[in-house]
Amino acid sequence: MFNRIQQQFKAFLIASAVVSCAIPHCFATPAYAKFSNKYSAVQTQQKQIPETTKLAKSTKLGKLAKSTQPAVTRVVAGCTAKIYWSDNKKTYVVSAGGSGSGYFVTADGYIVTNAHVIQLYQNKKQCMKELVESFVVQIAQDYNLSIDELSQDKDALKFIAEHSEPQEFEQINLVILPNGEKLPFQAIASGAPDRGRDIAILKVNIKNASSLKLADSKQVELLDHITVVGYPGAADSSLLASPSHYVASFTDGKISAKKQLPDGSPVLQISAPATHGNSGSPVLNDKGEVIGMVTFGSDVSGFTFIIPSETISQFLWLAGVSNQQGLVTQR
Repeated sequence: MFNRIQQQFKAFLIASAVVSCAIPHCFATPAYAKFSNKYSAVQTQQKQIPETTKLAKSTKLGKLAKSTQPAVTRVVAGCTAKIYWSDNKKTYVVSAGGSGSGYFVTADGYIVTNAHVIQLYQNKKQCMKELVESFVVQIAQDYNLSIDELSQDKDALKFIAEHSEPQEFEQINLVILPNGEKLPFQAIASGAPDRGRDIAILKVNIKNASSLKLADSKQVELLDHITVVGYPGAADSSLLASPSHYVASFTDGKISAKKQLPDGSPVLQISAPATHGNSGSPVLNDKGEVIGMVTFGSDVSGFTFIIPSETISQFLWLAGVSNQQGLVTQR
C-alpha cells in the first residue's frame, strides 16, 4: 500500500508543472468561489425603527444565537504527510485540504456542509498531488529558487523525486464541535459542487446533538432578515486564545435576490458578508430555522449566494435522512 503511495508521489513530482498554495492553513478556494460581479444587491431605504422595538429584537436574536450555536461545527478535510529530503536531511510536513462549516440536522450525528469542503478528502489522488506541489514550494524556498522555474524543470523535479521519501500519509476527516472535541466523520452522500448540488452529508458518532430545523425556503421574501453562523477563516487570528477558534461567528443581513444557476437550480443572494471558512454555514431566519446554506460568493462584500433549504431537504430525503431536532449532548 505504502509503496504504491511512494510511486504515485514520485510520478506527481516528475509530472508536476503547476505549483499552488503551500501554506497548511491556506486552503484552496474552488474556481466557482469567485463569481462575476454582474449581480447587484437590492438597494433599499431604511425606515426609522423605535428604540424599544430594536431592543426587543436584539434580545430575541441574542437568545437565538445562544440556542443555535451548539449545532454549528467546523469541518476539516484533506490530507497531510511527512516527506524526508535526503539532500539536506530534513523532514518536511506538508498539508492540503479545506476548512469549512457545517451543522447538525439530526440528534444522532448527521451533518450538512458543502461538497467542495470535503472534495480533497474524497479525492485522494488530487490531495496527494497538492501535497507534492506544497513540498516543491518548500524546497524552492529553502534553496532560494524560483518556484515558477523549478516547477517547469523536469530534471530538477526528477532529482527531487529520487531524493525524497514520503514517510507518513494521512487523510484528514474531522468535525470540530463548539466545545473543541474532534470527531472523525464518514461521508454519507456528496453532490456536484458546480451543478447547484454543492451539498454533502456527513455522519459522526454522537448522541443527543443539538440540531437545526430546516424551514420552507419557498416562503422566503425579499428583504427578509437572515443570520449566517459559521467559522470564517478571517476570524482565526493568531492573537486570539485557542478556545476562541471553536466559537462560531454570527453575521446578519437580508435576502437581496432570488436567482438561478445556469442549470436552473435556485439560489438566494444575501447581503451578509461571508468569506473562506463560511462554506457550509447555515443561514437562519428569525425563528432560528435554516433557510439555506452558504455555497459561494464574490470578493466584493454583500454578494453571497446560498443553496435554499428546499434543495437541502431534497438531498437529505434522497440520502434517507430525516431532519430531527435534539438537545445538546451532556458531557
